[in-house]
Amino acid sequence: MTGGARRPAAQSSFDPANWPPDAPRLVAAALEVCFAAALYLVGGFWRLGVPIVVADTCLMLLPWRYPRSERSTFSIWAEAVLYLACPTALFAVAIAGSQPWLSLVPAPQWWPVGFAVGVALVRLSGLPLRAVISGALASLAFPTTVRHKLARCVSIAGAPPGEETLYRAPLLAVHGATMLPLGVLAAVGFVARHHLPPGQHGRTTRRVLATQCVAACALGALTWASRSIYPALLAHALNNTPGLLLEARRPILGEQPGDPEPAMAENSTGASTAASTAETQRGDA
Repeated sequence: MTGGARRPAAQSSFDPANWPPDAPRLVAAALEVCFAAALYLVGGFWRLGVPIVVADTCLMLLPWRYPRSERSTFSIWAEAVLYLACPTALFAVAIAGSQPWLSLVPAPQWWPVGFAVGVALVRLSGLPLRAVISGALASLAFPTTVRHKLARCVSIAGAPPGEETLYRAPLLAVHGATMLPLGVLAAVGFVARHHLPPGQHGRTTRRVLATQCVAACALGALTWASRSIYPALLAHALNNTPGLLLEARRPILGEQPGDPEPAMAENSTGASTAASTAETQRGDA
């Protein structure tokens, strides 16, 4: 054909092989339920977090098909929206109800601390920052479409407000002996959330897992110490920035002659570092 090779038809959104969830995903779901129980015990506004966490866990367990490049634009956007839906809904309800913790502005010294924590988490991830900023690392990633790229950028950039509301703000509602167990369950729930999607646990390297754990603890401690969610929100957003840059600068499919088909490109070893980094930073701290 003179028009070149045709792209394969989009596959269905869900893969039967990813259902029922495997053992690591079920463990992650159980940990999320434990966190939901803790929110119920906190009481008040935070009891709204119980159905939010349960619904979010169910949505995250959906058997999405991977690689994403085999799926339609609508399917990619549906996954991105559902990824953000529940935590963002709780954030929106908090704003609508003028929750008092939203007005807790930290002392000035906590802003540079939040910035430093965010930078430290990026450094801990081991990303070559010069290659990220210059776009050299993104050039190794598999090509994608503009609409797919935009959906993934939205999910990375939109995650921090909802996740900080769900996993850090409850710490501002408790005092004394209940602070530590709630902080631990919130940190565990935060990490568990990133291991609910199909295949995510297997794609997460030890270093990324370590960064997730350190981030969960550091952001919780920062919220507790500053008595505000905003320093942790700043740190979270900074830590997501490299993943956002990688997605934004990822090559567009068909821009260069000889670009591989989407499924071939996403599975190529040359793209694995950049692709997995952007994927694991989508909702990570």
